[in-house]
Amino acid sequence: MRLLRHALGPALLVAMSCGARGGLILGGAGGGELAGASSSSSAVSSASSGSGTTCAPGGQRACYDGPPGTSGIGACVAGTQTCRPDGAGFGPCAGQVLPTPEDCTSPVDEDCDGIATCSGAVLWQRSLPMYADSVITDAANNIYVAGWGGAGVDFGDGVVTTGEGIWNVVKLGPDGHALWARTIPSTGATSGGLTRQLATDGVDVYFAASFDQTGNAIVKLDPDGNTLWARTTPSPGAGTDTISIVVEASGRLDVAMSPAHAGAFGSALKEASSGLVQLDAGGAVVAAKSFDAYLIDLAAHPQGGVVFFGWGAPIAGGSIGCAGPLTGSFVAAFDPAGGCAWSHDMLAGNVIGSVTADASGVFAAYGTQGDLAINGYGLGGASQFGMSVVGQVITSSASSGPGGLAAVVDSSVPVQVDGNVLSGQPDTLAVLRLGPEGSLHWAKSSNIAGNNVSVASCVDAQGALLILGTSNAPIDLGLGPLDDGAGSFLVKLSP
Repeated sequence: MRLLRHALGPALLVAMSCGARGGLILGGAGGGELAGASSSSSAVSSASSGSGTTCAPGGQRACYDGPPGTSGIGACVAGTQTCRPDGAGFGPCAGQVLPTPEDCTSPVDEDCDGIATCSGAVLWQRSLPMYADSVITDAANNIYVAGWGGAGVDFGDGVVTTGEGIWNVVKLGPDGHALWARTIPSTGATSGGLTRQLATDGVDVYFAASFDQTGNAIVKLDPDGNTLWARTTPSPGAGTDTISIVVEASGRLDVAMSPAHAGAFGSALKEASSGLVQLDAGGAVVAAKSFDAYLIDLAAHPQGGVVFFGWGAPIAGGSIGCAGPLTGSFVAAFDPAGGCAWSHDMLAGNVIGSVTADASGVFAAYGTQGDLAINGYGLGGASQFGMSVVGQVITSSASSGPGGLAAVVDSSVPVQVDGNVLSGQPDTLAVLRLGPEGSLHWAKSSNIAGNNVSVASCVDAQGALLILGTSNAPIDLGLGPLDDGAGSFLVKLSP
């Protein structure tokens, strides 16, 4: 463990844990257990139920069930427990205020990270010794990252991958320290695969991969990294160009593939440009549907079903069961039964981008090697806003959750938002945080000497933003330059 210090406004850098090629840099009051954090939180929390505890009737003590280091920060305060009249333990923790997602329209620090406004301050950053391209968080704000790596990869904190396989899944705590890492068997594949995806039901984690030699694979892991079940496509050599997975609120897993191959994962799926296979929590096929359109991205609709972001042209008369022809890229919502609820036609041409959805709406970020368009829709499909980010988009990622929408853009030229240039040099990584109605909360950027190979992002339950990517040069979003160490970088920002 190396101790480093670095200023971030009033905050102080606390620690850096070194692995083989990766280290963690903490900054800001939300970056894990900081100076002044309570060390008795777990003890107090475990006593909240009062089970097996004796005390003086009517006696009181302080209590707090929130994460360590948040009591007394921002809106968070400890409560009081009172001993029961019979002395058989303490009652509930009354009066405590726990962290809630940050409200960017309020000056209060609701998530209790020590940052009272939505500023996008870097909480911590670290490098990862793997080529990672997917990141998600669970209900407890633990972080899962997937990518190409193999056995013997050292993530620091005593966590080293074991077993045989070319894919890695690593679990990190909310503070960025590695908890476990494991390889996923590659079933004969010798390359890193075409696409890798992660999804979670809030507790368990799904890993999906498309590769060019033996088809597609889905693996379900428990919170400790143990395999619960695994499914593969029935015919080796049937790898797809794109695979995307999401978990609906019902717990059903949706797997979208483009192109689709007959019988994928034991379903009745037919050969088509794209296909959607739905599995239950145990891995059994529920339904399958084919589309005459290409998949770009997939999101779970908060009211059930999925949102499909795709590309219709140049399929003559292409249809996905929605009203109106497909003339280019589109976003479409499908109900749980697979019927098209609504759709919007967008740009013509070969489009790159992503789609995301939360309780406030559906958001699509897309471009054609030019400006990035960001469109917002209500859950019923009504248009809410549209904006353009001026640049030369290479890759982009959109994610949403508490605190609003986040868009991460890799551009080969300086990026402009609302007429303001974020970076004065070419090759820019830009990060934007928007409200659900499209208002810009903040924007920041980093110059990079070379283009990012990939960019992914997600928003955790408290509204913090995770950015994952690879770069040919160090990035700097406010905590000092971070070199990905010939692997990937992971940065956590406040709402």
